Amino acid sequence: MILWCLCYLAGTTAFIEKSSPFPTDGKLGWWSTGFSYGLWIAALVASEFSVVPVASQTWKSYFGLTRSASPKDDSRRAATILFPDKALSLKLKKHHGRAEALLLAAYGKGLVLPSEKFIKTQRVLKQETNLTLTGTPD
Repeated sequence: MILWCLCYLAGTTAFIEKSSPFPTDGKLGWWSTGFSYGLWIAALVASEFSVVPVASQTWKSYFGLTRSASPKDDSRRAATILFPDKALSLKLKKHHGRAEALLLAAYGKGLVLPSEKFIKTQRVLKQETNLTLTGTPD
């Protein structure tokens, strides 16, 4: 149903995160992860999308999120910088999945995160956190 609601041209490229189960997942977890991933690829290909699987480490390192102390917050922050009109829908911690979907699409489009703005945002956030915890900045 989702694919039928989209307006797209045949051959439109869809970037999808390569799915791999966690080693601690049981057999059912491995099976359902692989099944769901394959189902999405099949649906996209059947809808005439050109599918490009991307490892999460690839797009996360592209945006500098791989060594983050709080990757979910940083994903939301990075997505808000790239897509300021989506800020309200990325406001809560539970919205990190939306942010990651936007960042995967941004990676596919070749959008670049203005690093000075992102680094400045991280620095300000760190100072605010330290102020809250200790009463004084670093």
